[in-house]
Amino acid sequence: MTGLAALGWLAAVSGPVANLSQLWHILRHRRTDGLSLLMWQLLLTVATGWAMHGLNTGRANIIATNLVSALGCFLVLWLTQRERHLGFWRVMAPPVALGLVVGLLDPHLPPALFGLILLAPAVAGLVFQALALIRSDDIRGVSPWNLVLNLTCQVLWTVWSLMAHDPAITWAGSCTGVAVIINLTLYGLRRGGVLRARPYRLADRADG
Repeated sequence: MTGLAALGWLAAVSGPVANLSQLWHILRHRRTDGLSLLMWQLLLTVATGWAMHGLNTGRANIIATNLVSALGCFLVLWLTQRERHLGFWRVMAPPVALGLVVGLLDPHLPPALFGLILLAPAVAGLVFQALALIRSDDIRGVSPWNLVLNLTCQVLWTVWSLMAHDPAITWAGSCTGVAVIINLTLYGLRRGGVLRARPYRLADRADG
């Protein structure tokens, strides 16, 4: 196995491990406080789309990591929708369908454009998670290990993609990594008591 292949598989393993760390956190603590449901829906879309990108490009590391990541996202969503008493299909169907549509478009798009298309929901999801970290009264449902491992994952994918000359993953990995750093900082500020919760109120809407 070449160094590039080994790095690719290391990146492939880090993504599912990050998602599974959040799943384990929910199973252990029995709570989803502070988790953004919309973020995990968007992450399921992204994982589905990247799994199809792996199929289209014949790269086993991309296929494997994103199939397992999609499973992790699915299970986190399942536990969250059960705790919050939301409809199963209303939560699960849209992200899977959107990911499949994007994956089917992949062969007809320039690689960089495909990366940007999947970058949008990935970053949007992290923005929603950042808002949840700011607004939620309690964030103990968020796994700090998920944030740390997710950042590690994005760094590994960015380095691998630069060596493998895959611009789609270079764009996605580097931009997503910046968004994860912001979330990790917000989490640390909340848990350290430096930043207090700012729950959403109707008055906020009037303020714009």
